Amino acid sequence: MVDDQDKALKFYTEVLGFVVKIDVPTGEPGGARWLTVVSPEEPNGTELLLEPIGFAFARTYQKALFDAGIPLTAFAAGSVQKHFEQLKNLGVKFSAEPTTEATVAVFEDPCGNRIRIFETPVGGNSLRIKLNSVLVDDQDKALKFYTEVLGFVKKRDMPIGASRWLTVVSPADPDGTELVLEPTGFAFAKTFQEAVHKAGIPFTQLAVADVQDAYEHLTKLGVAFQGKPMTMGPVTIAALDDTCGNFIQLLQQ
Repeated sequence: MVDDQDKALKFYTEVLGFVVKIDVPTGEPGGARWLTVVSPEEPNGTELLLEPIGFAFARTYQKALFDAGIPLTAFAAGSVQKHFEQLKNLGVKFSAEPTTEATVAVFEDPCGNRIRIFETPVGGNSLRIKLNSVLVDDQDKALKFYTEVLGFVKKRDMPIGASRWLTVVSPADPDGTELVLEPTGFAFAKTFQEAVHKAGIPFTQLAVADVQDAYEHLTKLGVAFQGKPMTMGPVTIAALDDTCGNFIQLLQQ
């Protein structure tokens, strides 16, 4: 979520080193665009959407996260220390400098978010988009739906306080981007999730080869959809209810 798409694009490309993937007008008031960036080393990998804050609850949620010191998302880096030094020299403000082991750090983007970078053997010199997340009201129920119904497989399941760090991945890409099934333990997160769901807004998007085929298959399994698949220009979409408080949009490009 960004308060200014032009400012965000400049920061995420010129400072963080991502490259533009898609930049098309949405036709919405204010000149909002469908604007995404990717790692230059993974041009066909996961896209980061620089989404304008046009939804009041989104602005409240973003500010609440920032004030609480909670990162909105995380990027993978081959060397956190190297990126810390490089970004610090470019004037980026860090709210949490690298740990002793130099594996984690948190910086502030100029658009209202804290972003965590974590060290992983990704290779190359660029930041990578390796995590997505969805807020869920019940991690066990979410794990059952995302694995047994949607077909993901569990990647990580580690206790963190009263909840777990729980992620799933596509079986076709076990080392690819992980989807975090994140519990709504933060009061503002629950309020935000409920507002997004009530407004009928998808919380995130998942790519599929054939939306119509996925729609028919999942409907037979009892999954509720907002409506039948729709084609808009080069994409076909359909939004399902994940039973955990979210609409999830399936996207075929």
